[in-house]
Amino acid sequence: MIWRTPLFRVHTPPWSELGPALERVFASGYLAEGEEVASFEQQLKTRCGTENLFTMSSCTNALLIALKLAGVGPGSVVLTTPMTCVATVAPIALLGASIVWLDVDPLTGMVNPDTIRETYKKPDAAVVVDWGGDVAAIPELRAVFDEMYGGLPLIEDAAQAFGTQVDGADYRCFSLQAIKLLTTGDGGFMVTRKADDAERGKRMSWFGIDRANFRLPSGEINWDLDIPEIGIKGNMNNVTAAIGNCQLPYMDRVTALHQSNAFAYTRLLSDMKEVQVPPRPHGSAYWVFTITCDDRDGLEKHLQDQGIQASKMHTRLDRYSGIPVVGDTRLPGLEAFSSRHLCLPCGWWVSEADVQTVVDAVKAFYAGRE
Repeated sequence: MIWRTPLFRVHTPPWSELGPALERVFASGYLAEGEEVASFEQQLKTRCGTENLFTMSSCTNALLIALKLAGVGPGSVVLTTPMTCVATVAPIALLGASIVWLDVDPLTGMVNPDTIRETYKKPDAAVVVDWGGDVAAIPELRAVFDEMYGGLPLIEDAAQAFGTQVDGADYRCFSLQAIKLLTTGDGGFMVTRKADDAERGKRMSWFGIDRANFRLPSGEINWDLDIPEIGIKGNMNNVTAAIGNCQLPYMDRVTALHQSNAFAYTRLLSDMKEVQVPPRPHGSAYWVFTITCDDRDGLEKHLQDQGIQASKMHTRLDRYSGIPVVGDTRLPGLEAFSSRHLCLPCGWWVSEADVQTVVDAVKAFYAGRE
């Protein structure tokens, strides 16, 4: 399907910049993790305002490492939401842990701190999801977890929220996959609250090997180097990092365009009784613009028929039999959100005229129902 206004589009820098960068990497004969990755990581550290950051091959692997850092393993119980991509829960299942579903706010689709109090026992960690670039109530959740459990490892799946800042999570995991705001083709990175977690996580992303001491000054492998904790093959490489280094200079403009479109949607839709614009008190990257609305399926089809790629984006995961779940939690917020939410195109490729066209189409749909 070729959409007049797509929900997602891959951002790429000019080939005049990207081509020489990739040529330099391939000509070097060194495609694995090296100087290009180190440069990309340093730029991300500067941008995020922290040294506790390392890159990975995907956000899913970053979540896996975060869970390991949090002590999750076979028999563990993890709190998370079913309103997300399956990539959020796949690492939990692969580690042999089980899930207790948390309810979501019916307007935002994200975990509601008030419902955490219904959890039936002490879990081992929590994975909180930022929906569509909107940042979850991380500070409030941190306070609830501290009050209820004397602290609980808090992992934030910030896959779609590049450029946002919020305090409270022990681990923030970002995606650099193809259609994200900042893309390296595929990849991810993690920001940790503690420096030693970043150091340990970096080692675990490459089998648990201490890369700084892996080779001797001669270039020979240090055969005496111990590996006290085995990790995974999840590190970034110089090819994807070279793409990232070319992309970063464009991110201020890209994120500003997403934000401008979101502000326009908010202004133009907020007076409609059939549409609710969710609150975003902790900010948003506005990867998409989420609304809740009457007759969601009808509006979705109406917009798609006009070439506007409106979408539910994710289905609720509690319908999948392969996810290990414990408990029988009622999820009224999820029921409401999953039946009413719709994501509208909000990206850098969407013009002011496109936003107005989408809004006009939304208003025309409801006017036709009167």
